[in-house]
Amino acid sequence: MADITGIMPGMQTQPLPRLPHIAPNVSDSQTPQSGTLQIVDHFTPSLDTSRPPMPGPGGGPPMPVLRLPHGIQVTDSALQTGYQGRINTSEFNSPERPSSNLTLGMPNMSPEQTLQQLDLAVQSENTGVALGAMQNLHGQIQSGVQHTVTNFSMAAGASNVTEHLYNDISLAWNPARPDASPEEQGRRANGQAISDNLARAWNIDPQALASSDPAVSGPARQQFQQNLINRTHQANRTPQMDQLRQTMNTFVDGYESRNNSVVVAAGNNGELPEAMRRDNGGRDLQFPQGFFDNILATPNATTVGALGVTGASNQPGVAEYTSPGSTVQMYAWGNPAPGVEGTSFAAPRVAAQMQQLHNRFPDRSSAEIERMLRNQCYTGGNETPGCRLDLVQ
Repeated sequence: MADITGIMPGMQTQPLPRLPHIAPNVSDSQTPQSGTLQIVDHFTPSLDTSRPPMPGPGGGPPMPVLRLPHGIQVTDSALQTGYQGRINTSEFNSPERPSSNLTLGMPNMSPEQTLQQLDLAVQSENTGVALGAMQNLHGQIQSGVQHTVTNFSMAAGASNVTEHLYNDISLAWNPARPDASPEEQGRRANGQAISDNLARAWNIDPQALASSDPAVSGPARQQFQQNLINRTHQANRTPQMDQLRQTMNTFVDGYESRNNSVVVAAGNNGELPEAMRRDNGGRDLQFPQGFFDNILATPNATTVGALGVTGASNQPGVAEYTSPGSTVQMYAWGNPAPGVEGTSFAAPRVAAQMQQLHNRFPDRSSAEIERMLRNQCYTGGNETPGCRLDLVQ
């Protein structure tokens, strides 16, 4: 539960409650039931403190606003398909892990300590997400559920940590906006500290990174970016991390052996390469195979990318933010509401369709159900690999 201590003077410091679900077929049960779509996500509202200061003389502290939980938006995406079956929601529990955007900006770190913190950021994120998913699947296996679909709309991996860090680091390289919020100013300062620490670790001149001369900043940033990509990828491919992936694979296969299915979001890091190239003057970068893979995207899980309206033609296509990779098998619309988009919202649309098929054909395996769903899809050409759920608007 979140704690609002210190956000507003005089406010009560009670933990934030979970928001109730309004759909009659959505419940929050600790005991999963067979044939019920399982949405495993975050259902506790959080506080957004990035709002402008309160109006009036002297301004005042920002007004905190409750942010709609991610899990409610994910559940709503499943319901938008017309799914009429039961949905059970459960909180995704994972071990607390340090924020890499804070630990990597600490002062007086040696180059060795900086790189160790970067490795830890990748490994702790992967481990936390995988353990949370395995814990949920283990509980369902113990409960004996059958012909059930579990949706995980979260992702972790090297590309996740790289993009989270780069969002702050790139603030330090670009001019500050006059209307920047206090939160953005804090992120800029932290991004500068992270950039300085990593530049020292990789023997890159920090002044070259911030130079206004593209001929100076471009090559320096390209070197910095490639080092960041390579290091996060290496941290994600140690023997310990490979063992974690194998264990995750074992849990998914054990769950699916009872005619169940696991559906996961591909991730939203597809625009990272272009963002980096914009900052380095269009210079090429190498992204290793598997760099964009979600730790939950095991061979037998159904991994879902997002569709959106793309390009000048205004035609449906794979959304640019969708993380690329060979693990993506299906695509569905990722825009449940205006201003809301992501593979998080495409995955439950596929999960809802698969659950309907599991309920109609409870004796079919996950592979058979996925094959049946593919037969209902439009399969595009090279520009749209895999199965495209145009029927899920």
